[in-house]
Amino acid sequence: MRAVTPGEPRPRSRRADVRAVRGDYFTVLGARLSAGRWLDDAGRDARRRVAVINETLAERLFAPGEAVGRWIELDDRKWEVIGVVGNMRTRHAERPRGEVYVPGTRAEASAAVIVVRSAAPPAAMLPGIQRAVRRLDPGLALADVATMDRRMQDALAAERFHATLLGGISAIALLLAAAGIHGLVGHTVRQRSREIGIRKALGETGPTVFRRVMASSLKVAVTGLALGSLLALGSLEWFGEAVTEVSRRDAAILVQVPFLLFAIALLAACVPALRAGRVDPMITMRE
Repeated sequence: MRAVTPGEPRPRSRRADVRAVRGDYFTVLGARLSAGRWLDDAGRDARRRVAVINETLAERLFAPGEAVGRWIELDDRKWEVIGVVGNMRTRHAERPRGEVYVPGTRAEASAAVIVVRSAAPPAAMLPGIQRAVRRLDPGLALADVATMDRRMQDALAAERFHATLLGGISAIALLLAAAGIHGLVGHTVRQRSREIGIRKALGETGPTVFRRVMASSLKVAVTGLALGSLLALGSLEWFGEAVTEVSRRDAAILVQVPFLLFAIALLAACVPALRAGRVDPMITMRE
């Protein structure tokens, strides 16, 4: 459904979900009122075409702070905006969508969702809810009863699996990179063992050899990190479409990840560099 601002030379149209709500729907879900007031479906709003919209739709249709008192058009009918509510994600990983909330008395539906908040255990609440529904209409039946935690777990199961899988693959890639650095530095030390022996015979100390090998190894690692960081920055826009509630320029991530990779490269190069510092010049000169 589309929400349109009528009465303008160029009416703005945005796609929005429409929800008919009753009672303390917003209070039960812990919603935050940004402007205006809540719906009063049992009182003054029972027969009026009034609506509450979320912040996303308000930002798309109106200037900041101007949504309350304005009108939107739904299915060729005008509705007055009486309040703006904070965004509530109803489709787990998706970004907030435009949403319009209208009094339940102004809409007809073949099914309804009941939301209950209680300090009591969910199992203890179910019989009372069933009795309350039967009092309203003995022909009504409750189906698909679940706690909000269970709903969230089910909704995020696929995303959690993908995140775990990606994390495992990343860990394997990290181990392979560390093994590669270790092997490359070790191979270089073996190839240069005669040169190192000669240098030590001429007076170069073990710590000096260690620092020189480490500097050479880390120079390659820093070059790789610089190129990788540039590629990561260049792909921020693409990754921004794949993740939600994560800043594409999160300073902590942009600093911590290269630091972690640098630390792993440092540790991977340490053992071969220590081995190079312990090379016996007498043995290498005989080989």
